[in-house]
Amino acid sequence: MVAVKRESYLRRIRPFYDSDLIKVITGMRRCGKTVLLDQIREDLLASGVPGDRIVRLNFEDLDNARLRDGAALNEFSKAYRGGGKAYFLFDEIQKVDGFEEGVNSMRATMDCSIFVTGSNGKLLSGDLATALTGRTVSFAVMPFTFAEATDYRRANGLGDGDIFEYLKWGGLPQRLQQRDEESTRAYLESVYGDILYRDVVAGSGARDADLMARVADFLMDNSGKAFSASSIAEHLEKSGRRRASTETVYGYVRRISSSMMVNGLDRFDVRGKMFLSSLRKYYVADPGLVSIRRADGSMDIGARIETAVHNELVSRNYSLGIGKVGDREVDFVAEKGGKRLYFQVCYLMADEKTRDREFSALEAIGDNHPKFVISMDQADMSRNGIEHLRLVEDFLLSDRF
Repeated sequence: MVAVKRESYLRRIRPFYDSDLIKVITGMRRCGKTVLLDQIREDLLASGVPGDRIVRLNFEDLDNARLRDGAALNEFSKAYRGGGKAYFLFDEIQKVDGFEEGVNSMRATMDCSIFVTGSNGKLLSGDLATALTGRTVSFAVMPFTFAEATDYRRANGLGDGDIFEYLKWGGLPQRLQQRDEESTRAYLESVYGDILYRDVVAGSGARDADLMARVADFLMDNSGKAFSASSIAEHLEKSGRRRASTETVYGYVRRISSSMMVNGLDRFDVRGKMFLSSLRKYYVADPGLVSIRRADGSMDIGARIETAVHNELVSRNYSLGIGKVGDREVDFVAEKGGKRLYFQVCYLMADEKTRDREFSALEAIGDNHPKFVISMDQADMSRNGIEHLRLVEDFLLSDRF
């Protein structure tokens, strides 16, 4: 299969190619981190870096098992000291015990540039943050956007992109290779199982793997909905007669979030310019993971569109929050490079009541930052300085943002 060059990520990483900062690339399993690392290698070769100065290792490969120790990895790197800068590209670095000390020693004792990938958000915190304070730069990778999925399909003779198919089955690269719903479901089930049991349950110390799986299922089924740990605990007790403390549920949600399978957003008081401690929303990184949890194949189009907009903004490197304006809510407050944008998202605005609901929250904001309503309506419904965007043509396939 022909790979799609993930230029939006490469553009952010290139300024750090020769930096001694450790480049940390994270993302959920199967989202394309390994291919991105290959594309970085291609970039380095194209820029004139000799092939023998680029070291590419995947620690899920048993051939590299002897290097799954920080000290052993550091010893291995000594063969590349001298002879100019060495570039180390380490895939699934979390497989290496004590990798933090290993890569820190390499960075401190030789002329090198280090790139690491991992399927666990803990690469950005905990031991790595402690050992390498101020010495890392991070990049979060998402599954294919709709534009990338469309490019991939066309490059590989798989037809054009269809927005409803994307909203249902998502943008994991290998998912696009599946030819029918049965194989698509089987593939996504394997991905979900790998994430849940290899990244979430394994090593968590959780006493109840089944309970953790139920919490994960709740997050899948409620993407984009506001809830608290106590509401999850109540749901578990009512639906499965399983009791769990709020503290236990919080711990499970944090663990699931660290797998990069979901992303949590806090509420932001737009007028008071402060974050609120009330209900959070969690968005699933790939909508296909939601579809496989629903045996009846049902799909809430509005929720899927909101999730797609969230994932698109994350992939474009925006920091996000949920806006609160009095008793109204703004779906996304997006910030990047000192600029702020406001977004409301819905499926269709078929009547005046719906249009008023979507626009009124933005109209209540007193600042001059750009404001947008995104829907699948084709007619332009812009009003009062608030721009209406068509989901596909003006947003998902546009370079404007």
